Amino acid sequence: MNLASQIKAAAWRENLGGFRDRPRPEGARERAFNQLEVDGPDEDPVMALEAIIGAGVPAYLAAELHSARDGLAHARVRAERRGGHLAALAARAGAGTLAELVAACGRDVHTTARLLETLATEGHQLHPCARTRLGWDRRDRERYDLEATRPIRVRLVADRAGVLERSGDDLRNHPMLRGLDLPDPVLPVHPWQLEHRVLPGYRDLFASGRLEVLDATVPAWPTAAIRTLAGHDAPGFLKLALGIHVTSTRRDISPATALLGPRLAALLQAIDRIGHNGLESEHRILADTAGVWLPGSRELTALARSPLASIEPSDLVYVPATALTATSPVTGLSLAAEYARWSGDPDAWIRAYARLFAHPVLTKAEAGIGLEAHLQNSIIAMRGPDPVFPVSRDLGGARIHLPTLPWDLELPEDSPVNAASMDQVRSKVAYTLFQNHFASLVAVLERDLGLDGAAFWADLADEIGGRLSAAEREAYLGPKQATKALLTMRLHPGEEIETIVDNPLATARVHAHPTLDRHVRALQSPASAWIYDPAGVTAFLGSVREALGHTVLYAMKACANPAVLAAAAAAADGVECASGGELAAARAAGAKRLAFSGPAKTPADLAAAAACEVPLWMHAESVRELEGLAAAGFAGPVALRVNRGRALPGTHQMTGVPTPFGIDEAQVPAALERALDLGLDVVGFHLHAVSNCLEAEAYAWHVRDAVAWSRAAARGRFALRYVNVGGGLGADPRGARIDLAALAEGLRGLDAGGAELVFEPGRYAAAPAGWYVAEVLDLKTVRGQAFAVVRGGTHHFRLPAAWGYSHPFTVVPGPRTGPVWSDVEVRVCGELCTPRDVLNGGQFVSALAVGDRLVFANAGAYGWEISHDRFLGHPGPEQVVIG
Repeated sequence: MNLASQIKAAAWRENLGGFRDRPRPEGARERAFNQLEVDGPDEDPVMALEAIIGAGVPAYLAAELHSARDGLAHARVRAERRGGHLAALAARAGAGTLAELVAACGRDVHTTARLLETLATEGHQLHPCARTRLGWDRRDRERYDLEATRPIRVRLVADRAGVLERSGDDLRNHPMLRGLDLPDPVLPVHPWQLEHRVLPGYRDLFASGRLEVLDATVPAWPTAAIRTLAGHDAPGFLKLALGIHVTSTRRDISPATALLGPRLAALLQAIDRIGHNGLESEHRILADTAGVWLPGSRELTALARSPLASIEPSDLVYVPATALTATSPVTGLSLAAEYARWSGDPDAWIRAYARLFAHPVLTKAEAGIGLEAHLQNSIIAMRGPDPVFPVSRDLGGARIHLPTLPWDLELPEDSPVNAASMDQVRSKVAYTLFQNHFASLVAVLERDLGLDGAAFWADLADEIGGRLSAAEREAYLGPKQATKALLTMRLHPGEEIETIVDNPLATARVHAHPTLDRHVRALQSPASAWIYDPAGVTAFLGSVREALGHTVLYAMKACANPAVLAAAAAAADGVECASGGELAAARAAGAKRLAFSGPAKTPADLAAAAACEVPLWMHAESVRELEGLAAAGFAGPVALRVNRGRALPGTHQMTGVPTPFGIDEAQVPAALERALDLGLDVVGFHLHAVSNCLEAEAYAWHVRDAVAWSRAAARGRFALRYVNVGGGLGADPRGARIDLAALAEGLRGLDAGGAELVFEPGRYAAAPAGWYVAEVLDLKTVRGQAFAVVRGGTHHFRLPAAWGYSHPFTVVPGPRTGPVWSDVEVRVCGELCTPRDVLNGGQFVSALAVGDRLVFANAGAYGWEISHDRFLGHPGPEQVVIG
């Protein structure tokens, strides 16, 4: 995005001047946490911001924006040249992607990581001033910014009189300085800082000889953090004070940060049992090893950091997470998309990646340590396309709640690291890990590979939800999260300002029953059961009727449990059936009205419909069926089911593609003529198009298009009284649901021309009101894969295998026998003699034992009804109804 577009995105996210209450910018797409992707014209950034706030932009902020625009334009030109160099390297190496080239560069992990970091041309994902460099001119940017073409010569200041203070190791032992003849302790200083801040500001210290600038220099390269430099001749990192305005503030370093860095790193490494799982995937800290500072000064301060080569094992490459969202010069995709596509399963790739970071970061937060886990502070160790373990760096932005820590640590009272409450710890994690880190990766994978972002967030919420306390659930999974209002804060310098954004991790979308756990524990062992809550079905059908304001028929094919069906028959305007058997069951359940669909109605079905005493609307599938209706003496209203229109986003396309459902659109005039000739009461059309559509805007288009087409098709032939748009209101098995409010807004003002508009939700009402429960019979590891084998499986709950997805679960402790597994990823398989009997292909659990019950939520639709329970003759599941 250009800078004007970045400003609009920030203003939207922060609702600056009520911007989010206005129409979305043309061509923009909203991602998670109200983050906007804008592809707009390259306007003057100051004018763009003034148009949003309706006032003039302060001079200081105008200067920052102009600096950012110039810096970004300059950086992109230089980055393009470097990209060409990387593309040429890939071609010579025969690598089709940058990811494949990186995988071949494991012998020099330090240089590989440094070069990848230069891809992060755009800077901070959520700040439009990411390329602001107030204090630097064009020549300075060329010499010292991320795209520098030659190493920076870091200067060394000798402490001749012992005026500097230190923390951690002697900095002279750091690999970048080792081998130099340095009899006195030294402080590394950025050359720009030395010339413009240090020598002019501390003349007396140098004139008196207490400090001395040495001739020796250390060559290093700027990273995305600008003031953090990576060694050129030797691996390692130096973080140096840099008195220019970068993004939103001057980038000096406080003495408190230099003091704390090595201490906190040593403590974290000493107690790495926090979150330890004993596996290769264990979280690593790239430690600050030494800090040096002049008391009372933020300008004479430095930190030294360990090299990547110090991390074990050594057969990996280390990819700065900030590079993953950057565009590969080889393919034009994001680097994350290259890895995810290379893995063969992008959905599994991003879930594995997120799991590696989420577990240790959340575990440390629980212990009072809120890591600043955004992209710039994160590194992922990769083996080929596979993420292996996470690495965190730069502890200066952490938030630490001293009363919660499991060990003693002293912090200066005024240190920003010192969190006044656990809320501050959780806010740091929520903002950096979820909003900055994961959201940025998911956005580029949605854009590049069509990733189902809603499903990712739902899966992540399910995965972490079972291990969170009530306070943590509110902070991480509540419907709203606070976010730093970075642009707003620049309009009000010195103020800490937050704004509220919508949280895609929100668990409010999942129907939770207050007594569910009690019912799960009460099941007879070994437990296998379906649990239904008819009241939930009633509530969800009520929400559809209230939101849409039109006729609602319950599609009983989703769930025909007698108690559920009875509740649906009472709550909806009627019931939609797809067979003679369903017709009889719906009548017995007390349906006030019926609709009869299905492509294979028999003469007996048509006769039963003709004799039905309950008002029944027939959805005719073919001309042959029309003739059968007339022969059976059917006198009720008839709607022609038509295959027309375009395919909609969802799991099953019913129309817009060749299917056996309905009458071909081109044959509708002839079918209508035949129906009318037969004397049938033709009232309209049945235009069911898709199953499980989660996009409200697309579904609203379908409804409007269906009404317009129906009016045109009926004109001059018969009076249109009925337009049935079918079902398809999405309720993903992983918890995501179509936004009813957005759908209702999309239908506002729709004119059906006097015809009755009918919706047929089934999944939307039934899915969140049903749970499948399976008890763990065995735990074992085979060829490195951990398995939980359960009583039951796909013969009771076929949908995960049929759709090829992993259904998330929670663990309810049962009558445990044997050892308890801790912090492990398990694949959940059933009792059938087929490797396809898989309910979940891999989910992390904090604790699991034989006897525990796994609860699969959002399972009430197309669960027991579509399963193959006769295979192998295992006993069926218990059927439990709760209220």
